Amino acid sequence: MNKLRIRKLGVLSVAKIYALIMLVISLIISIPYGLFVMVFGAAMMGTGERAGLAAGGGGIVIGLLVMIGLPIFYV
Repeated sequence: MNKLRIRKLGVLSVAKIYALIMLVISLIISIPYGLFVMVFGAAMMGTGERAGLAAGGGGIVIGLLVMIGLPIFYV
């Protein structure tokens, strides 16, 4: 049986593999977390006198930013 030896690894090749792995990991983490923030942000939007974007609509925006921003940041 022949043994295969890796003699050298290119820096750019390792960086591409690392970026792909981090993209997958960050998507696995950020999508459920962003949905969690969005759901509870929407739940905070009351029906009372002061209901509106200031009460809980920011949670929806933050949830979207988490789902978009974290994968970009990690890659």
